[in-house]
Amino acid sequence: MKTFRVPDGFRVELVAAEPQVVSPVAMAFDEEGRLYVAEMRDYPLGSPSGSIRLLEDTDGDGRMDRATVFAANIPFPSGLLCWKGGVYATCAYEVLYLRDRDGDGRADERKTVFAGFGKQNAQHVLNGLQFGLDNWITGSNGLSGGKIGGVTLNRCDFRFKPDQELFEPVSGNSQFGNTFDDWGRRFIVRHDSHIVHPVLPQRAARRQPYVAVPAVEEAISDHGAIPRLHPISPRDSVFTTDTDSSCAVTIYRGGAFPAEYAGNAFVCEPVLNLVHRDVLVPRGASFTAKRGESGREFFASTDPWSRPVNLCVGPDGALYVADMYRRVIEHPDYIPKEIQKKLDLKAGSESGRIYRIVHASAPKPSRLSRTTHGLTAELASPNGWRRTTAQRLLVERQDRGAIEPLRALARGAAAPLGRLHALWTLEGLSALGEEEILRALKDGEAGIREHAIRLSEPRLSPVLIGAILGLASDPDPRVRVQLALTLGDVRLKQAFETLVRLTPDGAGDPWMRAALLTSAGHEPVEWLAALKREAPDFLEKPRPGAPELVRALAQAVGAERNEARAAAWIREISGGDRPRPW
Repeated sequence: MKTFRVPDGFRVELVAAEPQVVSPVAMAFDEEGRLYVAEMRDYPLGSPSGSIRLLEDTDGDGRMDRATVFAANIPFPSGLLCWKGGVYATCAYEVLYLRDRDGDGRADERKTVFAGFGKQNAQHVLNGLQFGLDNWITGSNGLSGGKIGGVTLNRCDFRFKPDQELFEPVSGNSQFGNTFDDWGRRFIVRHDSHIVHPVLPQRAARRQPYVAVPAVEEAISDHGAIPRLHPISPRDSVFTTDTDSSCAVTIYRGGAFPAEYAGNAFVCEPVLNLVHRDVLVPRGASFTAKRGESGREFFASTDPWSRPVNLCVGPDGALYVADMYRRVIEHPDYIPKEIQKKLDLKAGSESGRIYRIVHASAPKPSRLSRTTHGLTAELASPNGWRRTTAQRLLVERQDRGAIEPLRALARGAAAPLGRLHALWTLEGLSALGEEEILRALKDGEAGIREHAIRLSEPRLSPVLIGAILGLASDPDPRVRVQLALTLGDVRLKQAFETLVRLTPDGAGDPWMRAALLTSAGHEPVEWLAALKREAPDFLEKPRPGAPELVRALAQAVGAERNEARAAAWIREISGGDRPRPW
């Protein structure tokens, strides 16, 4: 433990070590505080001998003292999520569901839920299951592609509805790890880009066949996609000091660190034996990730065998670290043969540690309530694990007794996040009504208004349409972008007119411009004509983003291969005999 360096006020505590846990790569706490751990014992080239371990703290001292092999012979297990007394587990090359039915701590139910994921090496196995605000489970595809049922994954990740056969692609192309912030905004990671924010939903990007959207995601770091890092371990004579091993991006939502750490992004760098921290600063519909520490890292070890590969926030608000603890963490596919001959690629394969990073000011944790009333109250907790777990349990149970308390919480919770979780939990119980949405559309918190627009989408009555149209002048850029995205599914004159009104000032923001194109790009000629009426100088004195918008519309017209439409476009864009200034 003396090998670690963390900022003043923090400390590192040992939670479990070999032989209780070996080669840990993913963790998930259940509602009882037990910890499921994916052990990739077969990394990098072994036979399918991975396992899932169940760890328990039976005496309440904070250290796991009971370890049970929950499931064995799991090929390259890589991700876990608790559901209905069991776990969903990702592995090569499928999603499993495992459950202990007789209470002995070992899974006696095992079934394949989804199969067909791309087959690459262990560093590219699907992974990173996360339960979202929207009651879907989202995962990383590992850059591997695949075809799951009738869904092809091509440079995108995935989500599914638990207990259902619903499976969809989602924006973002993550390698190992993905995470949500408190407001459901997703962040991903690749070895060559340590923090990426998917902004444009997959369904929006695909709904206009003639509109080419430049991107659905954005690398947001202001200090390099592969940043300069500050390891404190001795440099390996075999491998270079530069690294591209970024993985396991995790937004801190524990409520037990000082306020300046709330919503920060933590990224593992196992090659350099450290965890990097970024501070996320809002920027339009996206963010800028700024370095959290100057000249050092948040968590670093002097031990070159320490390999932090994954993180999670626990029931106590601490940040838990899975340390695979290996001499060599790189996969042999990326190590020249002559160097492989000098290495023991399995050295450390019987080791593994789990730590937690705790701040001195952290409050003493309490057990999660299991009653309907208690779970409803937990939706307003400052700890994101507790809020998400409470929502999951209420939705799992389809707890009808929670509906009225949830409506009261949605109306009157002092904490905005309590109101947010109440709305989505009602949605998960099929009990969200128009009244709750209309109230949320007027909420003083911008994030609530943004989500209220999303929640209105499946039930767009005339009253709701009128209410969301009233947000066209909302001061928050994310609210306006969400409005533009939602209006793409509303085929009404008023919706089109609102999209036109959003264009002059919105075209300069690349994500608003993309949202507008996915929503109104099917009518490029009509859009341009209406835009000239709305803002006569839009073409005469181009505003930021105007050239890019017009080029995208022109490309859409060309892609239609319709001579009449092309002629109409030329008439609109030419403006008579006067040439355009650009």
